[in-house]
Amino acid sequence: MKIKAVVFLIAIILLELLIRIVFSAIMGVPLFTPKEIIYRYYPMVKEIKEKYNKSDSSDVKVLILSCSTLHKEWGDFEKQLEDSLNINAHVSIKYSVFSAAGIGFSSADFLNCYHQLDKLKFDYVIDYGGINDARLNNCPPSIFKNDYSHINWNNEVNCIMRHPEMNYFVSPFVFDYCCQLIRQGLFNMDFIPRHYSLRLNWWQYGEDFKSLRSFRNNTEEIIRLSSRKKEDLLLVSYCYFLPNNYSLEKFKTKKLSYRFEPNSRETEIWGRPKNVTGFIDSCNKMVSELQGKNVYFFDANSNFSIGNHYFADVCHFSKEGMEAFTSLISKQILSIEERKYEYQRFN
Repeated sequence: MKIKAVVFLIAIILLELLIRIVFSAIMGVPLFTPKEIIYRYYPMVKEIKEKYNKSDSSDVKVLILSCSTLHKEWGDFEKQLEDSLNINAHVSIKYSVFSAAGIGFSSADFLNCYHQLDKLKFDYVIDYGGINDARLNNCPPSIFKNDYSHINWNNEVNCIMRHPEMNYFVSPFVFDYCCQLIRQGLFNMDFIPRHYSLRLNWWQYGEDFKSLRSFRNNTEEIIRLSSRKKEDLLLVSYCYFLPNNYSLEKFKTKKLSYRFEPNSRETEIWGRPKNVTGFIDSCNKMVSELQGKNVYFFDANSNFSIGNHYFADVCHFSKEGMEAFTSLISKQILSIEERKYEYQRFN
């Protein structure tokens, strides 16, 4: 009996080793730290960790949680904000800015990135998004999932996040992950396409803001996490510009008042325009009502000078728009920092 148990244990260990070797080779992750597969989805997390380790411990550290609007594809907001903060600082403080902005990122991705950076201490966290959560409404109620697993990207990420034991025992994750990939292949109609296409017959469902609760839950979890870590959180309302005469045809023929760029995107990749802007308005209102320790709200959408030269499409900034937005955010952080400095000075 003992011999059978030993043989069985050896077989399990060998199977685990085999699966680990094959998984490592196929996915390109380290043999003994397969959890690094998360970097395939969030490479900026790894980049932030590397930059953080090289930064000075005395720097005021600012983390950006955002979508493509503040991604390097649309300008180097990370560097622009860092330069603006350091140039305009009221006291002799050096700022270091770290960007976890990603293309197509929703509030769920903001939260996942923030969790992955849990061991790093930041002084300020900027939360800016909402439009990609709007996209996830474009499906029947029976398809929608509160954890956004009705889109392949989040379904795969959720699979990774529910297997913290992966570095020690990778087999359960590999089985789960393979099942998800097979399910996505066999039942692709149960999922929203991740990027620049939506099923037109699903557009009608976008008027039901199903993801609003998920957006709130994710943002509230970010608030709780920032409070636990004693990090100041700046919630920023989402800026957008949709011309009154907008139509898909006019967008494609560039007959709208946008400052068009090669990567400008039609509003329809997020859904029907009225549903997209209506959802953003709902998110902005919700964010303005959220409260917590060390939580600040800045209504950028109301304070931003809406104009054709500031936007390349409904949500992405032109070069001038990015500079103006950077200035607004920089002033907000410096204002908070100055108030904190004055309080510490006289107390």
